[in-house]
Amino acid sequence: EIEISKPEQLSAFLDAGERYLEDISNMIISTGVNAVFTSESVDPGILHRLSDEGVFVLADVERSDLNNIAAATGAQVSDLLRDLTSEDLGSAGRLYVQRAEGRESVEERIHITDCENPAVVTIDVGGANEIATEEVIRGLHDSLKSTTLALNEGFAVPGGGYVHVRAALDIRTIAEGSAGRERLAMESFARALENIPFILADNAGKDGLDSVLELRAAIRSGDGTPFGITTQGEVGEVSTVRIPSASLDAAFKGAYETAASLLRVDQVISVQGD
Repeated sequence: EIEISKPEQLSAFLDAGERYLEDISNMIISTGVNAVFTSESVDPGILHRLSDEGVFVLADVERSDLNNIAAATGAQVSDLLRDLTSEDLGSAGRLYVQRAEGRESVEERIHITDCENPAVVTIDVGGANEIATEEVIRGLHDSLKSTTLALNEGFAVPGGGYVHVRAALDIRTIAEGSAGRERLAMESFARALENIPFILADNAGKDGLDSVLELRAAIRSGDGTPFGITTQGEVGEVSTVRIPSASLDAAFKGAYETAASLLRVDQVISVQGD
């Protein structure tokens, strides 16, 4: 609280406020910065002074976005201006604002590009509509997640349904030596595995059954070369298509646990006589 009883005191108070804002502006300019991002609001006086000095200012930035900008440019987030030094500054080759027509108004996007060693990057995805855009985002997310798993595990296996059909063939071979009901379960499991290449071929507009039969023959007569369903839906070599072993392992365990849970429910119902 302040108490002002004379006009001179009011003038002195206003002058002190102006000097304080001037000091803040000089503190920022002295570091040599030419772009400032802050999660707080910026006083108009400081904003005008920095703009006159050629400093780009963006206020009210989300904290998560602020951390991403810092990671991309190599800057350090500073909570106190008096602690700010030139060593806290990051760098980028270019910063520009792009304006585009949105659904309801003009949208502005700020692009920070040509960073030397970015720890985070942004993939800008667009499409004809929200459904197409979301589908692209989902595909990118799955691809990045699979790549991360493969790098962390250090091991990946051929994709395109090769592992599934190869496993199904081996299971059927072992099932031939089983005389009990276990053979029925093993054959059912083999058929379930072949659903993967069946769906891959079907999604590409091919006949799923014909593709699975052709894939079986190719793997049986092959020399160890991985054959599977290619991106065109044809049966061919899939040496360049990889699946993280961790992802495949999780799928097998999930299928096993689901089947075991259903069998337990069936046993409970049978005991109750329903």
